Amino acid sequence: MSAPLTAIPDILTWLRARDTVLVTTHRNADGDALGSALAVAGLLRAWGKRHRVVLHDNPPAARYDFLPGREAIATVDACVGERFDAAVTVDVPSLERIGSPAELLPPPEHCLSIDHHPPEDRFAAHTLVDTTASSAGILVYELLLGTGIDFTPETATCLYAAISYDTGRFAYDRTSPRDFEAAAHCVSAGASASKVANAMFFRHRPAALRAMGEGLRRLELHGEGRICLIALPLDVFATAADAELEELAAFSIMPGGVEVGLFVRAVQPDRVKVSLRSTGGVDVSVIARIYGGGGHRHAAGCRLAGSLAAAVASLLPEVLAHLDERETGP
Repeated sequence: MSAPLTAIPDILTWLRARDTVLVTTHRNADGDALGSALAVAGLLRAWGKRHRVVLHDNPPAARYDFLPGREAIATVDACVGERFDAAVTVDVPSLERIGSPAELLPPPEHCLSIDHHPPEDRFAAHTLVDTTASSAGILVYELLLGTGIDFTPETATCLYAAISYDTGRFAYDRTSPRDFEAAAHCVSAGASASKVANAMFFRHRPAALRAMGEGLRRLELHGEGRICLIALPLDVFATAADAELEELAAFSIMPGGVEVGLFVRAVQPDRVKVSLRSTGGVDVSVIARIYGGGGHRHAAGCRLAGSLAAAVASLLPEVLAHLDERETGP
């Protein structure tokens, strides 16, 4: 088996030698995941490579139908009998988080992972991983920059969407000069900043807005106002797609004085999904890992078995303990 590749020139040489490539990302793909995957597909298309973008589930049309190439996204059911001699995964640190497309992956030595999360397993031998990066999109941008090809408006739009999504419209503290430089390049190549922002951040279906409103109505403060909890039961959650409601995670740290936000929703009668957000003092990825999840210091997530009430009863004391530990110090 050849040595693992991590340098962009070597990765590009390896990728260009592949014939049939699978491109995939995590379940409930967000703007970073989708934009990054479609930008990789744009490169493969420019090279004349046979490829497929395959996802576990379909992204909500209301938010992402502006992305060029979105219409070609397939699910595993459409790929029965297909074989790939290489795979590129974006924005996903573990095999489990990919969902059903994981069954289509070739052996690890034929897989490349492009990600800004710490790896959780070694499903890909080749990696372009930078945990200081704001997004997978900035890493895909730098990969494509290494080809020397001109960015099309379509690829530029996908990359701009990816970077702007995971930087929170360039507002999160992980945003760096490399993101602004990449964004400027993408706009000069034909991406529309207003079109991307309006589609991803300011356009929601009425049903999704009503579900978000119900979530805000249920907002609770705990730990002397340091923790904000938004908990959605299954009957409310089921009225909108998960990706449409993710904005509630950002809302959870908006109240003044809140240091950690929890957006907890029942996705099945006995399954709960959790998004954690931090204003900076607490590393919520540490909390997420306790429950088998992961993420970044300011944004992380996990899934729990059991009821919504049981999840909340477990999470609140854990978050409070981390807040108290930070205040008392070693």
